[in-house]
Amino acid sequence: MTRFAPCAAFLLLLAGATSTASAEFVTAAFSYRFADGQVLSGTVQGIYNPLNSGQLINLTNLHATYSGRPGVELTFLHPSIPSFIALDGRSYVSFSGFVAYAGTVEEQPNFGFSIYSGPSDVINSATIGTFSTSQNSYGVPDPSDADEAETFARSRFSAQVVPEPASISMAAMALVSTALLAVRRRNAAGRCG
Repeated sequence: MTRFAPCAAFLLLLAGATSTASAEFVTAAFSYRFADGQVLSGTVQGIYNPLNSGQLINLTNLHATYSGRPGVELTFLHPSIPSFIALDGRSYVSFSGFVAYAGTVEEQPNFGFSIYSGPSDVINSATIGTFSTSQNSYGVPDPSDADEAETFARSRFSAQVVPEPASISMAAMALVSTALLAVRRRNAAGRCG
């Protein structure tokens, strides 16, 4: 039994280091490749959906770029619709990000994106271009005026949780502790026998 104690301690520490409480924000890296090869990518924070662990909800802290417009950063999530992102490749995706905060009642031009995938009877789309935004809504650009406008293709979307530095360092400490225990045990066994 004691021979397996270091392994059990390591597994318990590792499990504690990599698990997340349901109400803790985690960071996810995402990317969507449009049909012409241009890529929208970035990071966003959210919490695990308590009803669907393959999905992050209540998104915040967007940092995204679009390869078709180098140097432009999209940092504002639009608050008018619920935002969520799929981590499992099956769940729905819905989020919209823009260059500027849409804090006015009047609609203003604002470069950004909208990605939506839902039930098959709803329009599934991936659009990037100049939208008309206000604090309460946004208008999707006409496809002929958009940089990109297409039906959302799940096969070209990916998102995964980025390990937090604290989790990585805790796992490394657990591994080092386990190795030290094994060396100490081996040395103690050599002195006794």
